[in-house]
Amino acid sequence: MRKLLVILDLDETLIHATLTPSRSPDFRVLDYGVLMRPGLGAFLEELFTRYEVALWTASTKEYANAVLPHLCDPQRFLFVWSRERCVNRRIVELDEWVYVKDLKKVKRSTGRSLDRVVLVDDSPEKAQRQYGNYIRVEAYEGDPGDRELPVLRQFLRSFDPVADVRPIEKRGWRSRPTDGVPRLVLGRNGGCYYEFQCQPKGHDYVHWHPDSLFLDDDHFRVAADLFQSQSTSFNAYGPTRYADGQLTRLHDGFLRLAAREDVAPEYRSIAKELGELARRCHSTGEVLWVLGP
Repeated sequence: MRKLLVILDLDETLIHATLTPSRSPDFRVLDYGVLMRPGLGAFLEELFTRYEVALWTASTKEYANAVLPHLCDPQRFLFVWSRERCVNRRIVELDEWVYVKDLKKVKRSTGRSLDRVVLVDDSPEKAQRQYGNYIRVEAYEGDPGDRELPVLRQFLRSFDPVADVRPIEKRGWRSRPTDGVPRLVLGRNGGCYYEFQCQPKGHDYVHWHPDSLFLDDDHFRVAADLFQSQSTSFNAYGPTRYADGQLTRLHDGFLRLAAREDVAPEYRSIAKELGELARRCHSTGEVLWVLGP
């Protein structure tokens, strides 16, 4: 499966530029004081590691070229587009003009399908021609307590096993909807989550679930060891899919480990959790996705 292409907006998505910043700016360009959104460095670094990344701003090329070197090496982007690539469209009801980002231009320019493309922007009118590819973020206006990017990093990971991102509901993505999907999230390894999740058969999307269980790095290694001991197809760098008889074997194997007195207590506890998750997936006719970093 081809890597996800994440197309990022610039102003009010990654940065806030103003002539009168509310606090000391991170840097200045073209008379503007620029505030970087909290978590931007880690956000970009993960995206460059996991995905193809591009930038498309409705601002001018001169402005984008002045800002980007302060954020990262611009050469790391698949492409950097500015206002010249947008479609200037009039909204009759509001009697105003907007710069629309028509993703068909991406398809023509790169030759890739739009099934593995997302556009991250704070302005929905700019994505009006391909809402299925659009993830709306809250406009960043300099709040130092803003947490949008760390949460967005987690949401983007949910697309890893998805063949076509367009049918997936993206509205309300921050709220982790309660949809009855059991999920066990295991630790952080180098800043990445390992996720064990059930989802309905026949669906290629991944939902967040509020009852996630987070474990520290040591317990993550325990869980990964257990999964590898019970499944020859387990891939620590995922994703791996389990269904039907595979789930039964996982359930039985984990519960046997949980009942053994010669197994360390921390292993037994986590084996019980994994066994219960496999049982729930099997009993509801779901599949178990194991998503690596």
